[in-house]
Amino acid sequence: MGMALSPAVNHGGAPPVDKQIICRCFRSMQLAIALLVTLLATERCSFGQLAGLLPTESRLVPTESRLVPTESRLVPVVNTLSGPDKDSDEQQEKECCRPTTLFQWSYGTVTNGPDPSATLNSDRPDFTESAVTVGQGITQWELGYTYSFSNDGTSQLRSHSYPESLLRAGMLADWFELRVGWNYASGASKTLGGGQESYHGSEDLYLGVKLALTPQDGILPAMALIPQTMVPVGSGGLSAGECLPGVNWTYSWDLSDRWSLAGQTQINRALDTVTNRPFLDFSQSASIGLSITERIGGYFEWYCMVPDGADVDPTLHFINGGMTYLVNDYLQLDWRVGHGLSAVGDDYFAGSGLVFRY
Repeated sequence: MGMALSPAVNHGGAPPVDKQIICRCFRSMQLAIALLVTLLATERCSFGQLAGLLPTESRLVPTESRLVPTESRLVPVVNTLSGPDKDSDEQQEKECCRPTTLFQWSYGTVTNGPDPSATLNSDRPDFTESAVTVGQGITQWELGYTYSFSNDGTSQLRSHSYPESLLRAGMLADWFELRVGWNYASGASKTLGGGQESYHGSEDLYLGVKLALTPQDGILPAMALIPQTMVPVGSGGLSAGECLPGVNWTYSWDLSDRWSLAGQTQINRALDTVTNRPFLDFSQSASIGLSITERIGGYFEWYCMVPDGADVDPTLHFINGGMTYLVNDYLQLDWRVGHGLSAVGDDYFAGSGLVFRY
């Protein structure tokens, strides 16, 4: 929490301005130290492993009235996020205690999430993003192609989307991920009278960060937050001409060793396709996944896009399903097919892609 310093005027016996600032800073430091001590002494602290500041070695022994930590050592953030250490035992301890989520559930029993770098976790091919980051020091590329077709009775539109590139880079901590996306689109529309128009070019650049918030703890979900924006660097009519910020909240549950459930709630600034006036584009999704074998997975998903305040753009609903094939720990292939449930929008779409990391 920041503290605003307002200008002070020296009236009579009032101390000089610099001394007032020093006094305020000193009181703030005292308050911060007291708060930190309180957090460390409280067993049910809701910020259990915030940035690795909690003790990594703590053995709690019962007394007559409470549990008292007999051994406790604070590990600074710079140590928990450091690279290889000359002392292998000390390095293993750091790796074991390195936080993989920004928070933990205050009333749960799970103190840390799974190691995100231990297995490949992709955000494609479904619409719902995963609630897991790629892990510190991991770079992951996600690429794909989608063909879509729509027919509203008066015109037909065939479009192609590629390479649907998304760069996900884990840095600073296991719970932090930088995201950069770019795509090229082309298509052709044909009216009932025989007229035809086509388009092609680069779409706007996607920038975002994913913050892994919590691990799953029983019925409490794993969660992540993705602040994001579109940057207007695209071609002609494919560019919005201005930045379109938004935020995406994702959540997921592992129901068993084979079944999983995920969803996301997203809101972004958007522009009406006809009037070019801004509105808020709300979207919601729900996806169920199945591990068919150790390498083959499948999913089925519903999602919708609901414009709030748009002049022309309608509400759209879609369903889609697909499969993934894990070639090895560093490469995954995927396929998907979907259908539009609304009178307007894509009638169907299909695509494939791949994910690799290093």
